[in-house]
Amino acid sequence: MRKLLTLVVLSIVLCIAAACSREGTVRVEDITPPAQEEPTDESFQEDATEEPYEPEETPPMAEPEPPTEETFEPTPPLITDEGIVWIAPPIHEHDAIIYCGHCGIFVNSQRQIISTATGELLNDWGDGHGIGGFFLEIIYDPERHLLGEPHFGGGYDREFLGMYPFDEAFAQFESHGINLHGLYIVQAVDSTKRRSTGSGLRSNDERIEFWTLTDDAFLGDFAVMYNGEFITDFIFDEGFVWPKDDRIESDADTVAMSLEGMWGTIDNYGNVSIPFIFNHMRRFDGDRAVAVYEGNWGLIDRYGNILVPFLFDEIYHFGTGWCRYWIVAVYNGKHGLIDKSGNIVIPFFFDHIFGINGNTAFAKYDGLYGIIDIHQTIAHTAQQ
Repeated sequence: MRKLLTLVVLSIVLCIAAACSREGTVRVEDITPPAQEEPTDESFQEDATEEPYEPEETPPMAEPEPPTEETFEPTPPLITDEGIVWIAPPIHEHDAIIYCGHCGIFVNSQRQIISTATGELLNDWGDGHGIGGFFLEIIYDPERHLLGEPHFGGGYDREFLGMYPFDEAFAQFESHGINLHGLYIVQAVDSTKRRSTGSGLRSNDERIEFWTLTDDAFLGDFAVMYNGEFITDFIFDEGFVWPKDDRIESDADTVAMSLEGMWGTIDNYGNVSIPFIFNHMRRFDGDRAVAVYEGNWGLIDRYGNILVPFLFDEIYHFGTGWCRYWIVAVYNGKHGLIDKSGNIVIPFFFDHIFGINGNTAFAKYDGLYGIIDIHQTIAHTAQQ
């Protein structure tokens, strides 16, 4: 019996050994993983090198405050002791302020644009722009009976410098949309005093020479023409056409002329309507003209009535459009504003004033330019 048990056990062992040698692999289910020791509190503390990360609490975002009226108020204007209300303080240096009627902007003498909000220089204006608009300038060569316009056709682009025989000139002008009816001031020229500006080709490939008058071709003698006929001789030094309405040049029935240094007016029949008693006259607007009498400046109408008395060093436009209601006057070297009757509305504080629109103006004070509020300044200076 003991031998039998020994044989059974030996057989089992041999079978197991044979199976292992035959497969050559160890099955996963036959591998028992090593037991892992549970870490103790002491061992964990020793291995730890950093405190565990705990995110900081973010404070809740504050509720935005509702906007108040004060938040959106513009910078208050500067009000001086004299009552001047400055929208933009006088801190800018400009050599001049010029209004371009063609483009509707303000520039300095270098044609840099000036901001009408801050008074600052903005940028270069660029090429191709001019100050003011086009005006018709009629010239006449009395020796050769040639009539023309020195800027006719955009330049001196014809053999006769834009000049034609007198009996042909009106048809030539009308063919280009220029009507010579009404009053015109004509300057005498010597059309032989000219210089070549180059040559070009006609539409038929004929080459022609272009010419321009030299400075000494303009003789400085003026006459008055009405509806294509001369109503005066070339006896005047200079002059200007005085229309009834700034917008309608052809409605003029008066011209102001200088004769031997003294100014007066003549009508469209060649008669003297205002005697030649003034030192100077200058077109103002509509029915008014600036006149200088015995060195003092005032305003008159086309009939010679005095609108603003002769009290001032100079009078000139306040600005453009409806702000011409105000007039800039100079008294003892300082500039202020008067109304159309000569009443002072802003005292004579400034070195220079030039209107921007109906309620603001460039003003030069102590050598620097800023922008003033006209209505507020009138109200504050009235309380001084």
